[in-house]
Amino acid sequence: MRKRGKIMTGKRISFLVLLLCLAVCFSAAAAQDLALQKDNGKVIRIVQEGIPPEFDADQWLGGGEFQLADGLGFSPPRVTPGPAPEPYPHVHVWEKRIEQLGISHAECDGIYFQTGNIWVPNKKIFVIWRIRIPNASARLASEFEQDLNVTLWVDWNLSEDWEKNEEVIRASLNIQEHFPNEYSYLDIEFLTYFRAPDVSVFTAHCGGIEFFKEKLWTRGVLSFCDADASPNGESMFGEVEDYQVCYFEVVYIKDKLKE
Repeated sequence: MRKRGKIMTGKRISFLVLLLCLAVCFSAAAAQDLALQKDNGKVIRIVQEGIPPEFDADQWLGGGEFQLADGLGFSPPRVTPGPAPEPYPHVHVWEKRIEQLGISHAECDGIYFQTGNIWVPNKKIFVIWRIRIPNASARLASEFEQDLNVTLWVDWNLSEDWEKNEEVIRASLNIQEHFPNEYSYLDIEFLTYFRAPDVSVFTAHCGGIEFFKEKLWTRGVLSFCDADASPNGESMFGEVEDYQVCYFEVVYIKDKLKE
């Protein structure tokens, strides 16, 4: 009887081990399903009208690969994130979690300067705005009757403020057609561009050249139902992100004298 009891005890232990393994498997499967649900997102890419023809828009729209039509791609260096220091004005956003730049409303991770952080006169600056709509499956089309607006300013004159004539990008997006949907989030990647102006302020001399090099602050604003977004003041929905870039200009004095 004692021997049989040992056998029965062994069977009970084996059964308990089997139950434990099944529980672990079910738990892992449930966690994986939950992870899949959390990562059930969709990316929609949009290109600004009038994008330069040397950019391969089809390549980017199809797979998100940024390159020129001749096959030259870009691996842009990291642009210094903000916020811009005082006395640059502050924008108060009342609700940052409805539509946000990047995947976080607390970090500068939603504006990408694809052609790098070194700007020179007449350079085409390609800018990708990544806008995340969280809880997309719970949003209704009626919520997006108004447009999402993106605006970018650059403090070209170093006045520590962004003036109206320093606006370089202003565009509106209507994404109502993408709702309702089954996604946990919706990412809008909007490709825009502008051409860097000729600042024409020279501050140093070196042999036969004059050169100007200065760090500039840019401010990007995402707003909803607010086509007149400002680089200072208040905004109901959206997000504000600042980045620092380097503007560099060289003029050969002998060429300048010929003008």
